[in-house]
Order: sequence, then C-alpha cells, then structure tokens
Amino acid sequence: MPKLPANYVKGPSFDNPLRSTGGQDVVPERRVALRLDEAAWAALTAACEREGATPEAIVRRALDRWLAQPNETAVAPHEPVTAQPSRRAQLLDQLLEQFARRSWVQCLSTVREIVREGRR
Repeated sequence: MPKLPANYVKGPSFDNPLRSTGGQDVVPERRVALRLDEAAWAALTAACEREGATPEAIVRRALDRWLAQPNETAVAPHEPVTAQPSRRAQLLDQLLEQFARRSWVQCLSTVREIVREGRR
C-alpha cells in the first residue's frame, strides 16, 4: 500500500449525513435592496428633511405600515359562476344556427320534434 504524503489531511467523517450538525442555529442577516428613480428619491429626501429622519427609517416605517395592511391582492376576486346551458338548449342553439344555413322547413320540423320529445 502506498504511503500517504505528510501534508495529507483526512476529511471529516459523518456517521449520518442527514443529521444536522450543531452551530447552525444562527439566523442569517437579511438585506433589502430598494431601487428608486429620481422622482421617488427626491420625494424621499424631501420627507427626510421634513421629518428630520434618515431615509432608512422612513422606508422602514413605510414598509411596516404596508405589511400591517391586509393583503387584498392575494385573494382572487370572486367571479360568479355562470351556469352551463342544458344540452337541450345547446342543441336548439345549434339547430337555430343551421336554420340560417339550410332549409327553414327542415329545421322547423326538427325543432318541433325535439320540443315534442321534451314534453314526454
């Protein structure tokens, strides 16, 4: 068996790679990047001068106020469900479309038979 070099370092061995290792309970720092156009930046600096606060404080306050509001955009607007026409009504519509294309006598007799069948 070949001899290992003197500077060889053995990697860590884990008995269970799915088990969490200690020391990872630290919450990572989160940052928010805000891009403003010139008009928004001018409005922000004017608000800073008026209130004597930093831009970060004003943006933070605006974000807290916005997050405190109920999220109305997350809820889809309720759309009334339109009832599907019955198959008989669909058939009558199709026959009326054909009435314009074909002989009106033939279509009238077909519609008359369908109506008679519906009454039975």
